[in-house]
Amino acid sequence: MKRSSKIIIASLMALGVSGAVLAYGAHHHCKNASAEEKAAMVNHHVSRKLELNSEQEVHLQALTLRAAEIIEEVRNERDTRQQMIDELLSDETFDQNMLLQKISEKTDLVNRNAPEMVALIGQFVDSLDSEQRAELNSMLSERRGLRGWRHRYGNPQEARRWQDDPQS
Repeated sequence: MKRSSKIIIASLMALGVSGAVLAYGAHHHCKNASAEEKAAMVNHHVSRKLELNSEQEVHLQALTLRAAEIIEEVRNERDTRQQMIDELLSDETFDQNMLLQKISEKTDLVNRNAPEMVALIGQFVDSLDSEQRAELNSMLSERRGLRGWRHRYGNPQEARRWQDDPQS
């Protein structure tokens, strides 16, 4: 595997794990909470659930606060990104170079933050014992299916089967 592919995969995994940790605490009742408030809620919930010691709590807090900062940065760009998409779709010709430039900017954001996020995730996970790691994995596994397609439309396998045979 190429070095650049490894870096991109590691970057996406780092943001995915940190996003999953924050998403774990992002229940519907705090939909309007700031990223910092969600980070505090995640810290409280994960600390309680995993019975973290003070050193582990410090590592978790560093991770969730940095993830919250990155999420806020992405949120702040949301309006300009939407305006750019509207412009691209309303122009007579689709400006592929503009879209590639925006994708490149987003990739740069991931590449800039990935090493720090990987290090923070590593510090936190390395501070956990095997029971805590297993519990963290279980907590994240429970949350994985609650986003995206499954959350909105159910299991894609079930949807395909229903399309093939509406009687079942």
